[in-house]
Amino acid sequence: MTRKDLPLAFYDDDVCLDFIGKACARRPEAFCVLANTFQELEPVAIAAMRERMRYFAIGPLIPRALLREAQLPREDLRDHDEHLGCMEWLDRQLPASILYIAFGSVAVLSFRQVKEILDALQASNQAFLWSFRKNFVVDVPDNDHKALDELLDRAKPMESRLVSWAPQLHVLRHPAVVGFVTHCGWNSTMEAISSGVPMLAWPRTSEQNMNSKRMVEEWKIALGVNNHGQDTDDPPRVIQSREIARLIEELNGEEGKSMKENVLRLRDALRAAHGPGGSACESLREFAECFAKSPSLR
Repeated sequence: MTRKDLPLAFYDDDVCLDFIGKACARRPEAFCVLANTFQELEPVAIAAMRERMRYFAIGPLIPRALLREAQLPREDLRDHDEHLGCMEWLDRQLPASILYIAFGSVAVLSFRQVKEILDALQASNQAFLWSFRKNFVVDVPDNDHKALDELLDRAKPMESRLVSWAPQLHVLRHPAVVGFVTHCGWNSTMEAISSGVPMLAWPRTSEQNMNSKRMVEEWKIALGVNNHGQDTDDPPRVIQSREIARLIEELNGEEGKSMKENVLRLRDALRAAHGPGGSACESLREFAECFAKSPSLR
């Protein structure tokens, strides 16, 4: 690991750094740590943590009943017209034809970067579903939101869809989805693995660059978008449309097929971890026994 591989929070003046620091400082006070990961995904890290503390890998934190569902029931979407509409739109698309794009609830992009992404999607003739928050673009020119609206209107003739929020786990389980452009938040990463969906890894903040590194180099389930400079003090660079288009082409080609095979293997390992005698089930059982035997917690 190099200096550049340290979490982005360490050198981007990230608001999460204070939270991370306080959580780490209070860790010795904890009876144990419950981790949102599983043994087959991170065996070395989990072994190292278990040498130092009571550490139980019980993830991912997705209801077990949903782990094996190819597509999720939609009863919980009935009261959300946009969510249900987005799934009904996916139903009308061809298998493995839609690129799902979502950067979570905190990450932002510049106006110019959004334009480059749209240019790449158009040049690639790639249909997409983009979960696009109202506060996602940080530097709308002269606060002219009409300019942003005009830019996003380009999605209409591309047979694509922009929504303010998407039911992500439902979307990732849909057969129309070919890949996921993600900020590499841990929950999103776990949801993509549980759904068997390869990714374009575009880290934005916190520890997301560390997640991206493992997704790309170790697990080989993602293609990396390198938007940071050569030095940790360099600001994030704008990724040009031709570079994004190249990644989209690779995702839809042989590289994408290889990543799909890898992520499906991890998905199957995850399901086994939550089955009878699986690592996550055993970790949860060990935690319950340890908790029950601790006199300090009675």
